[in-house]
Amino acid sequence: MTDKHTTIRKICVLITLGAIMVLRCSVALADVEAIQIEKSGIKPSIIVPGVHAPVFGIHAPSAAVFVGKSVLLSEGTEANQGAKTQPEKLEHSISEIALNPTVVAPWVNGVDIEKLKSRLQLHLACYTGQEILRARNTDMYTRVLLNMKTAQAAEFILEMPCPQPAGLSRDDLVRTEAQESGVTIKRLEHLNEWEAVQKEIPDDYYRDAIVEMLKRPEENLSSPPFVSFVQNGQYDEFDAWIRDRNVTLSQKKMYEYDVTKRTSQMYRAMTPYVRTGGAVILIGAAHLGGPDGLAALLRRDGYYLRPITLPEHK
Repeated sequence: MTDKHTTIRKICVLITLGAIMVLRCSVALADVEAIQIEKSGIKPSIIVPGVHAPVFGIHAPSAAVFVGKSVLLSEGTEANQGAKTQPEKLEHSISEIALNPTVVAPWVNGVDIEKLKSRLQLHLACYTGQEILRARNTDMYTRVLLNMKTAQAAEFILEMPCPQPAGLSRDDLVRTEAQESGVTIKRLEHLNEWEAVQKEIPDDYYRDAIVEMLKRPEENLSSPPFVSFVQNGQYDEFDAWIRDRNVTLSQKKMYEYDVTKRTSQMYRAMTPYVRTGGAVILIGAAHLGGPDGLAALLRRDGYYLRPITLPEHK
């Protein structure tokens, strides 16, 4: 009996320890990596690295992030129309596109159209609304993209994987929590500045970027390569990874315009709030690392950046 009781006790201890480890692991996996901005005499602010599309493994922080905070500073503009497909941005009318599936914009010539279509259709639902999931008409949406005057929208969709179209992105969830918490939301970009940056990028650059992206092997949508960088707070490594993927002159120029220049503009806009303290900053993870990233700009101005973890949104 003694041996039997001892064995049962050992089994119970092992089960208990296993349960504790499972609980610990689940808590660790649910934590959201963030950065606290600190400076003597100033109330801390928090950076939540933004991810613009719903992606497996990328969680949003709970409303606890807004306790004691007065404002959410969010990347983007109040009227960012860059991804909309207005008629004046199309080479052909919607009716012509619907009737003739072979019509395309000039920039598509020389591109592997079938490969481009198949890759676009993997991600379209995140950017066209949930009606695409009900209608299952990805082909028409793809044809519209291929008839836009520039390849900008198609390039953006290819560059930002969207494996979880039925969900909400981290950015969407954080902004929703801010609204429900009664926190003021301020956008970090002015529409005229954003449009000015976009105009500096020649149309050919988007096409060149697409050609290079189509050369890459298809990536695992359930775990896009950038997820581990965001999960582990490795923003300098993320920046280096992005730069390594931007191999052509066009891609490098696009990065300088769309990431480096916009980071500088957004930092200028957030500076008064950071000096006051008590802000939550939601800015794309690609803007944080590297020699010209947000982290480097803050350290240059004397701020201390401390990695923190936040509880996950439920």
